[in-house]
Amino acid sequence: RLLADEDFKELINSQIVFFLDLNDTSDISSGTLWESLKAYIRGQIISYSAGERKIKIKRTTELMKAIKEVDQVNSMTPLEELHRKRILLQTEYDILTSQHEEDSYLRLRQVLYEHGERAGKLLSYQLKQSATACRIVEIGDNMGNKIIDQMGINNEFKSFYEDLYTSEINDRDRVKDFF
Repeated sequence: RLLADEDFKELINSQIVFFLDLNDTSDISSGTLWESLKAYIRGQIISYSAGERKIKIKRTTELMKAIKEVDQVNSMTPLEELHRKRILLQTEYDILTSQHEEDSYLRLRQVLYEHGERAGKLLSYQLKQSATACRIVEIGDNMGNKIIDQMGINNEFKSFYEDLYTSEINDRDRVKDFF
């Protein structure tokens, strides 16, 4: 979301230029310069994000107060104009809160992926869920009976494929006549 923000891109570009003008000297190695630039830009991103978050929280609070005021005035003297204003305020409020919820969800998934108890915990959970979803839990046999135990299901598949690939013609003379 930040990379779509033109103000953010301009800030980062100006901060990179500022940092390099100040720190790119002959006595600093390129590796040290690169690592310190990454840390500086990370700090700038955190600062920008925190500022944006504060602005959104402030705007959300303002919207809630405005909606409350419009509701109070509208309850005393209902007007079409107040109703439209209420809808516009509610729409803006809904957009802000849904963006916040979406960001929280994405952050939670990233944290689970990176900092779970084990490195591959989320991936292993997803693999286990997909394996469970593909598992055959019930099958019908030739007589129409339902088989639910794994060993019985395996045996039924085995007998089905044995019957399927076993030749039914045992008379060699009939086979020779056919060809």
